[in-house]
Amino acid sequence: MPGFEAYTWWGVYALGNMPAALAARIYDELAKAINAPAVKEKLQAQGIDVSGAPGSEVDAFVRREIARWAKVIKESKIKSGD
Repeated sequence: MPGFEAYTWWGVYALGNMPAALAARIYDELAKAINAPAVKEKLQAQGIDVSGAPGSEVDAFVRREIARWAKVIKESKIKSGD
């Protein structure tokens, strides 16, 4: 379908009151893990594009996705249980 995009993605979330230093450390360690050559190679062999983004970028992405799919649901008149 022209103009249609849908993504499968994974993210790691934490409580909003987590200390910034701890959140940064977790982000750094996860980035190291997914970018380790053996891990990255296995993920890419499965067709997974390995990337990462800081929390503020992920938050903005999720908010855009919620707005986009809410519009699709509303315009399509999709109801719970459909």
